[in-house]
Amino acid sequence: MVRSISASLLLLLLCSPLAAESISGTIYLDPPALAVRVDFLPAAATVKLYRDGGTSPVATTETAVGRYQFASLEPGTYWVVVDSKSINAHAWAEQTFGPAGAVCAQTNGTTRTNSFEGACAGGRSAASDDASSLTTAEHVARVQSGATGVDFAFSFNIVTSLADSGQGSLRQFVENANAIAGPNVMRFVPLTRPVAPTDNPALGLPPRWWTITLSAPLPPLRDAGTTIDGEAHNVLSTASVVDANPGRIDEEPYLRKGERQDLPREEKPELELITSGDEGITCEAACTVRSLAMHGSPNAIVTRADATLEQIVIGTHANIEDAPKHGSVGLQVERGQATLRFVYVTLQDTAGIAVAASGARVDGDYVQVMRCGTPTSGAGIALLSDGSRFRHSHLSANDGAGIVIGSPDGKQPANVTVIEDSVISNNLAGIVLGPGSSRNTIARNQITWNRVGGVVASPYGANPPQENRISANVFDENGGRPIALNAEEKHDMLAQANGTCERVDTVANHGIGAPVITSVQRSDKMVTISGRACASQMVELYRSFVTSEIRNAKENSRLIRRTQKGETITIEQEQLDAYPSIGEFNFVTSTIAGPDGAFEVTVPIELTERSERAAVSNDVLITNENALRGSESDRAYSAIAIDPQGNTSEMSQRTRVKIAEKR
Repeated sequence: MVRSISASLLLLLLCSPLAAESISGTIYLDPPALAVRVDFLPAAATVKLYRDGGTSPVATTETAVGRYQFASLEPGTYWVVVDSKSINAHAWAEQTFGPAGAVCAQTNGTTRTNSFEGACAGGRSAASDDASSLTTAEHVARVQSGATGVDFAFSFNIVTSLADSGQGSLRQFVENANAIAGPNVMRFVPLTRPVAPTDNPALGLPPRWWTITLSAPLPPLRDAGTTIDGEAHNVLSTASVVDANPGRIDEEPYLRKGERQDLPREEKPELELITSGDEGITCEAACTVRSLAMHGSPNAIVTRADATLEQIVIGTHANIEDAPKHGSVGLQVERGQATLRFVYVTLQDTAGIAVAASGARVDGDYVQVMRCGTPTSGAGIALLSDGSRFRHSHLSANDGAGIVIGSPDGKQPANVTVIEDSVISNNLAGIVLGPGSSRNTIARNQITWNRVGGVVASPYGANPPQENRISANVFDENGGRPIALNAEEKHDMLAQANGTCERVDTVANHGIGAPVITSVQRSDKMVTISGRACASQMVELYRSFVTSEIRNAKENSRLIRRTQKGETITIEQEQLDAYPSIGEFNFVTSTIAGPDGAFEVTVPIELTERSERAAVSNDVLITNENALRGSESDRAYSAIAIDPQGNTSEMSQRTRVKIAEKR
């Protein structure tokens, strides 16, 4: 019996296919490029097999529902090669995942061989795949005969290369997105280490980032749902973010007493894109662009459909240092709504942001625009269409106006714009209302140090702006009036009551008159302000520090503003002569005038002792510093009127606080 079993076993072994082994696996698409099997979809591809040491393939096969198999193989070591160009005739995928034995690139220029399946971004180098030979093929795995589960995954959305073109490049991603219907979201997984700038002072750890330099324009984004995203991810785990360029824009290296570190600020990007052509990134269909520093083209981003822009820096390197040349327009919105979150634009000669055509609009939050426009044209933000909105934004140091609402010639008025909770500072003018631009709201902003004035209506002829609400703002040291509804009038005159409540349709904001403050009385720690306006108008009260008269420009020749970025801006003497500062106007509260127009309101007053100290670099230097401190008698109150339609008056003449005598 034993001898019979042994003979049967020998016969079974002799009949076993020891010389007919197989290698099998599956080729997948990995749309999110996360190298996680739950996202995989079977893909068609050409797969080749080489003997180890061989130069010609021993077999070639096509996948069936992603599956492939090489059968009847002699025992030994083999190389499995996937032809990435065979996956789609109109697009070029890049590898994200490989089996045990896959050869994968490292960021230091070497390779590793996977001991087990997992991420394998880009294949074995940052070069483009040439599957015509084993030596030039990128997507390879060294396996033993009999191996199963030799699986590869590819994505049309992963960017691994800094090259201008080719497999894994940004340009190839755009071409892929245009060729493949449906959303395509870029995942940036660089196969090289970030580079520090050569001129970095090396104080502590130098900032580092990746740079893609384009020698030709990118194709426009033509398929809806495309996202260009420069957030960097780790080559070993494409879901993990690499913060190679740490820090946030305008974040101090250390905190001073009382400062908060949780204020929302824009992150510094890891990817810098130097574009070519007239337009850097053009969205012909709905798109998203995020986490980039951009410069090089006259128009950095142009949108002709709904677009979302987040964590974008235009006009600088990734460390927020100035780019070598100016642009013309940072963001040009021509159609649809552009939704902006944490967008920083600088060094644009025409406008940082331009909403350039009817029907286009912007919804902006935490937008910063600096040093854009010229003294004779342009602006930080130019709005030539209805319905835009900016919140928590910062428009400063622009050679043109901070914001222009409507074109100066009146051909493109802008209506129903909202500017709120923002800082508009150090511009030629703060906010300019163009002819016919109506029903706009400017509320709760800090409008300071603008050389011509705070909110100014440009000359409008027979087409005045109407029903513009200007409410609860802070006006501080603007060169002209805080609110100037007729820019052709004197710059240094606060409004006198016109004695009428009638509306004049040929005048800005229907000629609404300023209120009159008749009495300001302080008793103990309260101040009571009385006056008259028109019946049922809202009256807003503003507190001001005053000197004996409007400040004399010639006494303020040392007037200097130093911004947080370390930039010094000196107001030229001739500008000071033309536009002397009237002072500051801080919103306090509002009330409603009675049926007879009378109003009275009582508010608490804060008495703050201000100690003498030396000026430091972030101070505003003023010859007569008594304007910034003093007793309650150095304070005065002004007012503006707002009617139910939103028409807002200019700032009224000030009335000094009178301290009641103690009995």
